[in-house]
Amino acid sequence: MRLDKRLSAVLDRVRGDTIADIGCDHGKLCCAALASGRARRAIAIDISAASLDKARRLAASLGLELTCRHTDGLRGVDERVDVAIIAGMGAHEIVHILDADADKADEWVLLPHRRADLLREYCAAHGWRTTRDDVVECGGKYYWLLTVVRGEYALDDRRRYLGDGNRDNPDYRAYVAYAADKCDAIVRACGADAQPDVVRQARLYKREAALCARTETL
Repeated sequence: MRLDKRLSAVLDRVRGDTIADIGCDHGKLCCAALASGRARRAIAIDISAASLDKARRLAASLGLELTCRHTDGLRGVDERVDVAIIAGMGAHEIVHILDADADKADEWVLLPHRRADLLREYCAAHGWRTTRDDVVECGGKYYWLLTVVRGEYALDDRRRYLGDGNRDNPDYRAYVAYAADKCDAIVRACGADAQPDVVRQARLYKREAALCARTETL
């Protein structure tokens, strides 16, 4: 069973007695965690019965014991979860799940498809501290991957948009260059009508892109 680069990066963050993958789709992540020994028990969760059927069939073909729950978030899970995973939703959908069930897991591994900045704002405001926050590129797209636990976290503009700012990560450096060009194009197209938040982001990304370029040449 092969995982793409995105799911492999998620799997590298996962280790616990009991894990839960919310929005599990095909169930590959749960099965990989079980097969690699990163989890003793895995709960595959999805609102799609068809997705859970795929997960069951995959686990059976690999000789793995997988628990499946047809529910939204952790609402159908009564036991404590060491690590809960949400990989493949937008920030608003992830926040909805965290609002309902955040304290059912000790640690969350989150990979939002959109608006990681909003997710960071929510976590900081609700007592969740990011322990790792970096970029992974897969299939020509960039994804932020966050690991959060209970704790205080001071959020400034740099952390809001750049996470840990890991300049040693080539995917991070490529993302920053991409984001700098994108924001700069928006600012130039809008001119005096450009929103202050976009202008601020453009300056932040441009400065960070210059620092990343220096790191790359060292």
